[in-house]
Amino acid sequence: MTSSNLEETLALAKLRRRAERRLKHIPPQIESTNETDVLKLLHELQVYRVELEMQNEELVAARAEIEMSAARYTELYDFAPVSYYTLDEDGNIFESNLAGATLLGILRGQRPHPRFRTFIDPELRSQFDGFLAKVFKSSFKEVHETVLQTHDKSKLYVHIEATSSENNEACHLVVIDISARRQAEEALRQSEETFHTLADNISQLAWMADQNGNIVWYNQRWFHYTGTTLTEMQQSGWEKLHHPQHKQCVMEKFTYCLTHGEPWEDTFPLCSKDSTYRWFLSRAIPIYNEHGRISRWFGTHTDITEQKELEQALNITNTELDRSRQIAEKATQAKSEFLSNMSHELRTPLNAILGFAQLMQSSSPPPTTVQGNRLNEILKAGWHLLELINEILDLTRIESGKLALTKESISLAMVMRECRALVEVQAHQQGIKMSFPALADRVLVQGDRMRLKQVLLNLFSNAIKYNRPGGTVEIKCSSSNSKYVRISVHDSGIGMTPDNIAQLFQPFNRLGRERAAVEGTGIGLVITKRLVEMMGGTIGVESTAGVGSVFWVELLAAMERQERTLLYVEDNQANLALVEQLFADRTQWRLLCAMNAHRGIELACAEKPSVIIMDINLAGMNGIEALKILRADPLTAHIPVIALSSDAAPHQIEQGLAAGFFRYVTKPLRVAELMDAIEDALKL
Repeated sequence: MTSSNLEETLALAKLRRRAERRLKHIPPQIESTNETDVLKLLHELQVYRVELEMQNEELVAARAEIEMSAARYTELYDFAPVSYYTLDEDGNIFESNLAGATLLGILRGQRPHPRFRTFIDPELRSQFDGFLAKVFKSSFKEVHETVLQTHDKSKLYVHIEATSSENNEACHLVVIDISARRQAEEALRQSEETFHTLADNISQLAWMADQNGNIVWYNQRWFHYTGTTLTEMQQSGWEKLHHPQHKQCVMEKFTYCLTHGEPWEDTFPLCSKDSTYRWFLSRAIPIYNEHGRISRWFGTHTDITEQKELEQALNITNTELDRSRQIAEKATQAKSEFLSNMSHELRTPLNAILGFAQLMQSSSPPPTTVQGNRLNEILKAGWHLLELINEILDLTRIESGKLALTKESISLAMVMRECRALVEVQAHQQGIKMSFPALADRVLVQGDRMRLKQVLLNLFSNAIKYNRPGGTVEIKCSSSNSKYVRISVHDSGIGMTPDNIAQLFQPFNRLGRERAAVEGTGIGLVITKRLVEMMGGTIGVESTAGVGSVFWVELLAAMERQERTLLYVEDNQANLALVEQLFADRTQWRLLCAMNAHRGIELACAEKPSVIIMDINLAGMNGIEALKILRADPLTAHIPVIALSSDAAPHQIEQGLAAGFFRYVTKPLRVAELMDAIEDALKL
């Protein structure tokens, strides 16, 4: 019997006893009682009856409220997004909620009760035993982090909060899975170690300062040269390292750059630990956060003493001039190699950060609203950082002459359609209306297909980002003669002044837009201009302040050619980029990409590709559902479709093949396996 039922029974018994006591006071000989007494007695009995009925109704209402409270408690307890357990003094689990039982793979109310410590990593059980003993002795909440070994032998990092009951006969545990957080922290730590390792091994003195110019980090070469510790630098500042004759000029220029957020470049002598001076070329750039504000400054000091001495010498020979140029070129090459190596090394930990953040977004149970907002900020910053890394890598490849472009005939209509699919969502989100020209497939240009797509995407994206709310972007295509094809991007943004246009293609110069809430690096247009020129084309801009701008690109027209078409349907940007790189040098292929199943079906019906590669776990309509639609349409029923999925369990592969996929290729991608599948599909 529950406590609520017991209380109700006791209350009813109490009322019954009260009624019996009242009845005992009724005179035994009613016949001898006068009429007035009888009426009085009947009235009292009526009052008692009404009182009993009212108390009975109160008991019924109280019982209903108790049952509703119990139901709400059960629902909150069982469906909470974290795991709850109740342990006895021996650490046995005699109660758990649904999430807790699922986490450990146990049955609720299981007999005999399993011990919680058996699920702890064997090397950490003694620590947990000490923690549990502390909980039973304490009247406060205790916390502990450890590793669980679940029923499927996987290991989870967990955060435990525990309190003992009032009589210390049991304790209550709240267990939160923090594996994704720990893995992200480890990835970030490895990223920082990689950065410091790279920075410590370059030839320049490298440093980093906060938004006010106060140094917060420098590499080993800086310490070996100056002999100044970080604490000493933070206490004394930069001034004591500068030569007295140059100190004021250098600090004034540096202060100006800090105040105006402009890149800094200067040459000056710097004091070494043996009190001698050497000349350095110093460069620094501001690093912006997601709000468009400067959060850090990163700079390098390149030793140019020999070059300076040669310039100041009276008898400079040609050999000496060549040597000074070589020194400068080596310094530039070292910078490019450092940026290139840093970009490569940062991509791996960044991939882990973005990957685990996406896993946390799609975890079950789903994250709370606050957690979801934080994950969105992590992903937004991560994707922006990846874009910055890619642009820096492209720029260093171009500057070092290591970026190789293919020369092929490209269908401008196909590239335009692919770009349209990628930017229309961005335009819709910002309320920008876009219009594209109707191009025939025979309109061909010469160049590198992937790099042309990069050029157009950058121009389209800029036209959207720097537009006004409710503005327009109009893309036009024209040919003044048979030699060149011009693509023009018209926007209704705020436009530019002649001074702005003169500075437009300078690296890291955003024309003051860095103080707006628009993300960017200031090197996108620099890369775009150099890519266009490497493809034998030209780029230009026409703009009127307050009216808008027109960016145009002219490319050499090309002759028609034969090619095979491959359609890749994938909603993950990183996977799309991987396959684009894979087919970048395979000029016999024309690659089409779609970000969702609906767009993939449209392209398949319009272009009739030779082969389709389809991801299965697509948002909205999945790959198997899309395959059914393709098979039911006579226009696409004959096209072989290859599944490319992370679902690698044997039964999942069998289900995919049974659904009608020509071949099932699992991720991580094996290039040879995918190419063999494509060749077999072409034979079919």
